[in-house]
Amino acid sequence: QLVFAKEPCEAKDTALPFFVHVVPKEVEDLPAGRREYGFDALGFNLADRWVFWRGRCLAELRLPGYRIDHIRTGQFVAEDESSASAPWSVEIPVAP
Repeated sequence: QLVFAKEPCEAKDTALPFFVHVVPKEVEDLPAGRREYGFDALGFNLADRWVFWRGRCLAELRLPGYRIDHIRTGQFVAEDESSASAPWSVEIPVAP
């Protein structure tokens, strides 16, 4: 599982949609429709998943069962259908 946590946290911190790109160790492990991109797109909006408690927030996401090389995640703002900007993003290496 991937856990998102923030402290301090306000509702505005969780309002933008999140993206999660899971890059497998072997591209063949991806669903057929994702192999050409080289990653699984687990895009989601955490708005309904957050648990808020005393100025903290926490959400979790179940990851695929295949071996993962790394994960790219962040939040995005879609300006129109062809472009988006990411206020923040991070690449997380996964241990072998």
